[in-house]
Amino acid sequence: MNPVRSHRWVMLDETTRALQVIIQKARGIESNLKEKNHVRSMLLATRGHSLQTQHQESKLSTMMNVLKVQWEIEKEMNDYHENYKSYKENMRKIDDLVKLNVFNAADINTAFVKANIADKVNRKNFKEECEINANHQRRALREIEILQQEVEDEQDQAKEDRLSTWNQIQLWTKTIMEKLDGIEKIIAAESCSRCTHTEKIENTTDTRSEPDEKMEEAPVKSDSSSRNSTPIEDSARYRSSTGNRSREKIYRLLVPFNFSMNGSEIRCQFCNLCHLSNECGNYRNIAERRSIIKHSGRCKICLNLHPRAACRRRHIECSFCRKDGVHDNSHHAALCRRPMNRTMNESELRNNRRGTETKPERRD
Repeated sequence: MNPVRSHRWVMLDETTRALQVIIQKARGIESNLKEKNHVRSMLLATRGHSLQTQHQESKLSTMMNVLKVQWEIEKEMNDYHENYKSYKENMRKIDDLVKLNVFNAADINTAFVKANIADKVNRKNFKEECEINANHQRRALREIEILQQEVEDEQDQAKEDRLSTWNQIQLWTKTIMEKLDGIEKIIAAESCSRCTHTEKIENTTDTRSEPDEKMEEAPVKSDSSSRNSTPIEDSARYRSSTGNRSREKIYRLLVPFNFSMNGSEIRCQFCNLCHLSNECGNYRNIAERRSIIKHSGRCKICLNLHPRAACRRRHIECSFCRKDGVHDNSHHAALCRRPMNRTMNESELRNNRRGTETKPERRD
């Protein structure tokens, strides 16, 4: 065999085997691209929602997964283009051999048939695959831009929804207080709808509003008896009167549930209706009253708001404590635990209304 002829056939065999490797690699890349394009399309279509586990991930996590798959697709596409470039270079070598009359077209066709290489089909497959993936890329880029906008919207919404710990505590406190207010009003309504044993006794035996009225109606001693009494007798009389007063029950008269005086400018600090805070029938429980004042930041002596200023009523003693012989100026009468609650009857309510209308305006 001619050495020159032998060398050219070896060169053709090497080129043919190189083309076979390139074509086989191209088929593998095409399969990978098809699979990864499907994964990317599913991520963009479902936005990270798993049909199997019913799990919904954030738009940001979906975006990161899409970009990861997109990066892998870009690498596969670069390999595919390089593979197509190698195919065309090897085919160019064979064309040059034909042009130099080293081989004729019949020899090349025979070699390609034996190697199962169809040049026209391969070139068509390369071009079609490049066009298909280019369309996939353009469509994916549009979807990624939309997803990116959704991620930004999600992050903006998260910033708006993110509350500080203090704001959360305030929100929880407000919710709990609203629920407690509703429960307290229900309890107050039920308690006002039926008369207790204590109220029956009070309504039949004593219709006066304050125990001090007994002291005011007591006969005044003459000046002569006062002048004739000794200091020892005065001290004994004071101890006796104090002991009797401490043994008397002290009552807080309350207006009925949801009672409000029409045309009055007085506002209750607990329910905001028109009646004195001390007489509020909507909030009868002292612990609840104290909790409302505490959480609203009001002063427990005057029930008003002055967070940094000293209370002007800090020297005024609680009237209920004073009636019980105790000098206490640490709280408002509406917050005193000493008296027992009693709902006003019709007569007391009318007298209370007339008395309030004639008195100058005040905030209790």
